[in-house]
Amino acid sequence: MNMETVLEKYNVIIKDGKIVKMGKAEKIKIPKNATVIEGSGKYLTPGLMDMHVHLWYKDDLELYLANGVTTIRDMFGNFSKLSMRSQIEKGEILGPHLYVASPIINGKTQTFDDKIVITNPEEAEKYVKEFKKLGYDFIKVYETLTRDVYDAIIETAKKENITVVGHVPSDVGIEIVLQSGQKSIEHSEISIVNIYQETYECKRCKKENRPGVFNPYTPEPVLQHSYATASSVAWTMYQKFVQSVPLYRQEKEWKQMGFPLSRATLSNWIIKTSEEWLIPVVEKLREELLKEKYLHADETPVQVLNEDGKKNTTKSYMWVFSTSENSKRGVRIFKYATGRSGENAKEFLKDFRGYLHTDAYSGYGKVEDIHHCLCWAHVRRYFTDALPKDMSSPEATLPATGVAYCNQLFDWERKFKNLTADERKKMRLEKEKPVLDSFWSWAENSMKKVLPKSKIGKALQYALNHKEKLQTYLEDGNCLISNNIAENSIKPFTVGRKN
Repeated sequence: MNMETVLEKYNVIIKDGKIVKMGKAEKIKIPKNATVIEGSGKYLTPGLMDMHVHLWYKDDLELYLANGVTTIRDMFGNFSKLSMRSQIEKGEILGPHLYVASPIINGKTQTFDDKIVITNPEEAEKYVKEFKKLGYDFIKVYETLTRDVYDAIIETAKKENITVVGHVPSDVGIEIVLQSGQKSIEHSEISIVNIYQETYECKRCKKENRPGVFNPYTPEPVLQHSYATASSVAWTMYQKFVQSVPLYRQEKEWKQMGFPLSRATLSNWIIKTSEEWLIPVVEKLREELLKEKYLHADETPVQVLNEDGKKNTTKSYMWVFSTSENSKRGVRIFKYATGRSGENAKEFLKDFRGYLHTDAYSGYGKVEDIHHCLCWAHVRRYFTDALPKDMSSPEATLPATGVAYCNQLFDWERKFKNLTADERKKMRLEKEKPVLDSFWSWAENSMKKVLPKSKIGKALQYALNHKEKLQTYLEDGNCLISNNIAENSIKPFTVGRKN
């Protein structure tokens, strides 16, 4: 489904559990010997699954179905949920497929009425067997279980063939939980692990002139004198740069999880680990990137506050340099610069010799000893922006013609996608070169009929000004007609740059 509507009188063909065809009944024929499920008067919806719900009221069940959720895992189990599941299976009430966790098994008394407090392995074995017999789908464990009770739950659950889910008990730890076979961790939690290094001396060894001091191995910290771990720093960076979650919001999130960290600390994590660990990796990636024959580049403004020697209103820039579509290794390097000067691109690409795809920004002209490919998507965008609202008006003729020429080129490119580079070059010269010749002739003639500062005038002038570099892609079948790779790489940054 790709629209918010009901598609009526459709046939859906399912083979081996997968939808293989779907369409109007008069067009999609039912295969011979197929099992037919009559759907008249019924609805077929995409089946979403909510992996963690706390189901309180029977009335909620229909709301899940109304929103396309056909399966739910209730993680706050009790006997009433088993009754609901039974009623759904018998068709007595309407609801999604319901999987029910057992009442929560914990090691200390809590405020929830439906928690079971277990303090020894014998009780653990008893309750797991009882919950399996009652028909629960999962055994749910909680935070304050002791290690011996947790181990007993896991072992009994394996024998009884029932899944264990839930939290990470603080006495057990994440590593043991992952190794145990617990199928899911229902909430992210924080644990602080203090590692101590003790040094031992063997006096007998010393007397015998043998090495007598022993230092056991301890893992190297990510940052000296810091609680930062690789996973916590990686998560902070992922939240900031991929999910666009600003540090002040991450600060609140850490506090809510019971471990207050200031945004200054989080910022230092990012800066210090980048300096000590990631810069050498980036330098190696740059070294590999510059060995390529085809690259893409783009830049976008970003505002940086409290930067030395600059006003807050002054623009800085984030640059991206990327390998091309046919490269065996996908490399994207983002580089911050205080300005948009072409010297930034020139310095970064000083050892590059090949084809560089960019927009028509003049700064890229400073990059030496390259073949410069400009982007036809930009040309098309100029003509698209020149289109009037009323497409039937005479003013629409020239912009629409420009868009049509660009579309012809992109249509041919799609047809040539699976060809070899040599075959693609040959077909471009055969099919696209005549389109280009016609386009340039039309553009030159049309330029005489329009105002230079009008939108269509600017579109025509943009194309004519860059005629030579817009045709560079014809030289090599591995060159691309657009710079979309770089633009799409930097787009997530532009979305989150205010954060």
